[in-house]
Amino acid sequence: MRVLLSKTQKGLNIEIRLAPNHSIFMSPENARDLAEDILAILLANAAELEEKTEELQIQAKTAQDESSSPRLTAYPYRLIGGYKIRPTRASVNEAIHYHKQDFLLNEQGEFKERLRRADLEGLVLVETQVMGYFVPDDLDAMSQGDQVPYLEYFLDASGRKILTVKEASETVNPRVCFFLHFADINQPLKMGSQYLTLTPFKRLPKRLKPFTHYLPVD
Repeated sequence: MRVLLSKTQKGLNIEIRLAPNHSIFMSPENARDLAEDILAILLANAAELEEKTEELQIQAKTAQDESSSPRLTAYPYRLIGGYKIRPTRASVNEAIHYHKQDFLLNEQGEFKERLRRADLEGLVLVETQVMGYFVPDDLDAMSQGDQVPYLEYFLDASGRKILTVKEASETVNPRVCFFLHFADINQPLKMGSQYLTLTPFKRLPKRLKPFTHYLPVD
């Protein structure tokens, strides 16, 4: 909106331009009366306007929080099992080659860092199955406390064939496996708005050994 002043034969004229080709013309006296009326209405409804403004701000913040919070797709997950993982230097060396992370090897071809047992006490591989289709963004919505999925991999519905992320997202009922540090059986696994109860941890099944290659966190 723009306010323009112009002189006419009858005196000063005020043009209130609301939009292109849409203007209101009035005398200074009428413009003053209009301004006074608007001010009076605003003052009379100040409390209501303030309340409405606060409501809109709250709604905007809520919408922003909801949009930034990780959430799952409509497809639920079910727990297949949790498996205790006990890495050794030999298994880590194999994992380095499997993941093609040779920079982690020393000149003797072995893992150049020390395995910190305290960091591995609660290490578990979690196997879940999507009851529908997998969406990669789902991984951002999974956690247990401050722990999140690590080195995830994907299997077909039978849990015997490895899949790429793209293949998993195009397969019905794929399985999603990931490592979880400091896993607590007494604390649920959060899957967006869904919660899964961990069952007692078991030994890693033979069918998963070809795909399960743990690398220590940097």
